[in-house]
Amino acid sequence: MHNTKRISPKYKKALIAIFAIFLVFDISFSFVQYYHQSFDGDVVENVAPANYIKPILNDPIGLNVLIKGDSGVNPNRFFSLWTYKTYFEKVPIFLQNFLSPIDSIYSSAAIFKIFVQIGLIFLLSLFITKTPKFWKFNFLLSALLVSLFFQTNVYSIYLGIIDSSITYVFYYAFPFMLLMLYLVPFVFNKDIQNKKILNTTLRVLAIPFAFVVCLSGPLNPGAAIIISLLALLRIVLKNIKSQQNNQAINSKKLFIAIRNIPSHYWNYFMPLIILSLYSLYIGTFNSMWVSEEIPIKERYFNIHKGVFNIMTQKLGYPLLVVSIIINSILIKYKYKSEKGTKILYNFNWLLLFILFYTLLLPLGGYRPYRPYILRYDTIIPITICLVFMFGVSTMYLIQSVQKPFKIAYYFYILFIIFIYTNADRNIQLNSEKERKAMTLIAQSKDRIVKIPKDYKVLSWHNINSPQESEDKAKLLLSWNIIKEKKLFYNSNQ
Repeated sequence: MHNTKRISPKYKKALIAIFAIFLVFDISFSFVQYYHQSFDGDVVENVAPANYIKPILNDPIGLNVLIKGDSGVNPNRFFSLWTYKTYFEKVPIFLQNFLSPIDSIYSSAAIFKIFVQIGLIFLLSLFITKTPKFWKFNFLLSALLVSLFFQTNVYSIYLGIIDSSITYVFYYAFPFMLLMLYLVPFVFNKDIQNKKILNTTLRVLAIPFAFVVCLSGPLNPGAAIIISLLALLRIVLKNIKSQQNNQAINSKKLFIAIRNIPSHYWNYFMPLIILSLYSLYIGTFNSMWVSEEIPIKERYFNIHKGVFNIMTQKLGYPLLVVSIIINSILIKYKYKSEKGTKILYNFNWLLLFILFYTLLLPLGGYRPYRPYILRYDTIIPITICLVFMFGVSTMYLIQSVQKPFKIAYYFYILFIIFIYTNADRNIQLNSEKERKAMTLIAQSKDRIVKIPKDYKVLSWHNINSPQESEDKAKLLLSWNIIKEKKLFYNSNQ
């Protein structure tokens, strides 16, 4: 059943216009929220960059790690680092044709964050509706539903996708958006094995794009391996099922099923698997936080604490999970159909991905700032899966639910929309002190400037001595915020 087909063209056009207006408003509001977020303390070392970061830029695919066994900081993140560095070298300077130097850097950060947010919303809606026609009713409704979960306020530290830290956006959300983009041909094309043009394109682009995807951040390699293996397993099971005999699964049947995997799938997934394994290997040579490591057994023991923390501190995450469960129950017992059965079948595979991804996370090492392993940033792939599950099941039920439950379900969805929208209604002026401090430094005639206590400038903490601001001052100079080199530090009072 498809209720949208019953809407008259006149009302449908009106709804499309309303959806588009709300979506544009939501994205514009997010931009303003991002514009007022302060910079994190890792910006300078990545953009300047610090001496210990430079070897990554000189060794894009980590050959020194492979050949010489050299340890370094995050050796498998070249493409994110290069993009980060290049972006903040070029974009603020360009924007200064229209904006002040200080406004240009905050605008640059906000533009990139909103770019990633729009990209993820578009890809999620593409996966849900199987159409790239973003002006259509279903696509816009889907985009509105998934946009609820891009939170910047109350729920952001548990249900965060676009981090307040621009560094984390470049290393977490942005790379995962690239992985989703890589997966578009597999998700979007029903019969990928019958697409000759797609096959040629995959052969040409799969390997270089897989390099970018796998050497862009800490989340992608593990997620890519799990997705690829589950996709191939799904095809194998389909091939086994299609074999015309009633014999139990044996080695011969399994061999035939594997042999019958279309070559297009191998062309598509093998570069991702091989390069992800390579990325994970060179990632083991990461010298950062080595002294802080704890035993793997203890890391696994901490997982349940992470789950408990995410599910009990704020309403955002548990409401998302409960909504998916309710939708699944309704599909299974009330509105079952061929399409509904397929949705629930796909949910099983997504739950397998979530399980395996969770079990892989402790192997990625320990960080003292996320002692429970699971945190909003490390579980972005899980969050994206859950948002997809909510979106696809809600879209199905909106199109399938019948009287007398139709109005009740619509009010239920409106209630969920209200909860998430209300939680994210404020604009927090987090960058106000940082902006004032930069203005004070820029306007001061002193070569060493004292700024008020707790006025952090490109730092996680107060700067106790002028020498600590050396690299920060160089970056401010490169951004034209100051006209000559000035050091600065925080007052103790």
